[in-house]
Amino acid sequence: MSLALNSQKRKILSQLNLRAKFNNRTVSKNVNISYLEAFKESIGFKEVLANNIKYDKHHNSKYPTINVINHIINALILGNSRFNGMDDLRKDEAYSSIMGESAPSEKVYRDLLLDFPKETAGQLRSGNTALLALQAHYEGPREVMANFDDTDTKELERIVKLLFE
Repeated sequence: MSLALNSQKRKILSQLNLRAKFNNRTVSKNVNISYLEAFKESIGFKEVLANNIKYDKHHNSKYPTINVINHIINALILGNSRFNGMDDLRKDEAYSSIMGESAPSEKVYRDLLLDFPKETAGQLRSGNTALLALQAHYEGPREVMANFDDTDTKELERIVKLLFE
């Protein structure tokens, strides 16, 4: 497409744009968070965490343990795998509005993970197992395809044993 034609089409399309002004209180780059929170609420996500994770922060902490873990999980789902990315959620007013509280600072995340006793890892695993059981309950059985090298007889025997015993 020529530069002149491209410019002409851009002008035509710009006339179709809505005349709207967005601000940081109502618009978020994390647009799917409201759907995610609605889903987590419908499956009782926080209750599953509370039933499995027994570690409590100090009584005067602003963010309870379950809320911090919930914010960490949200950040990971949104693609923020580093603590500074998680800290960006604090600046997102729409996110804070949906969550009913601002996200904690990265220091809160780090301190919580550092303070966890060893048994909390097992509690997190049991919470994950409870969520997987919930998923299995609603989805029911499904077909899977096993792809393996059938020229390796020992491996084949091991897989058959796992699948059918």
